[in-house]
Amino acid sequence: MYPITIVDNFFTNPDKVVEFAMNQEFFSSEDSSWPGKRTHPVSVINPNLFQFVGDKIHKIFYNDAKEWFLDIRFQLIDPFSEDQYHIKNRGWIHKDEVSYFGGIIYLTKNPDKDTGTSLYCEKDGYSIQPKEFNFVKERFYGGEEVSDEEYQEAFWGINSQYEETVSVENVYNRLLMFSSADHHGVQTFGKTKQRLTMTIFSYGTPNKTPPLYR
Repeated sequence: MYPITIVDNFFTNPDKVVEFAMNQEFFSSEDSSWPGKRTHPVSVINPNLFQFVGDKIHKIFYNDAKEWFLDIRFQLIDPFSEDQYHIKNRGWIHKDEVSYFGGIIYLTKNPDKDTGTSLYCEKDGYSIQPKEFNFVKERFYGGEEVSDEEYQEAFWGINSQYEETVSVENVYNRLLMFSSADHHGVQTFGKTKQRLTMTIFSYGTPNKTPPLYR
């Protein structure tokens, strides 16, 4: 497992990274499982940036991690409602079970308040993610019309199982990392600005033991 980790001022010149990101093409999710749009992998569109980010992240935990596997992309999300706290403008709680750890670098200058990430624990010691509820989310993120009533039933059917334990604010050029075992979700998608981030998923560091297992 990997500990919750925050690193501020991750990039020396984040403005240049943002400029590069905003000149890329963004694509919607094929299965509508997440909101907004993402670029092609950074390993493809900017190998040097990919290497820099991967090396810097792994040096937090290891002295000599020479090999690692990451999926890094830029993600752009427009607010879904003029009401920042409308239920359709809030994130669904989930965990990224296919990865070793996840990370996010916030890249929006002067972001709206409460557009960071929260981490959660299961209220009853377990939780489920019913397919029928996630299907409502996927329909909405895929651009279909979903009534507020149907959305609310599905959203709270999942999110009400959890209790917030950590709240991390969206700060420009801040890296947040957490274990794949951590349930998490976006607080809100804001109201006045697009939410630009760099998303990071780890798929392993060969011959290295996760920090909390050492």
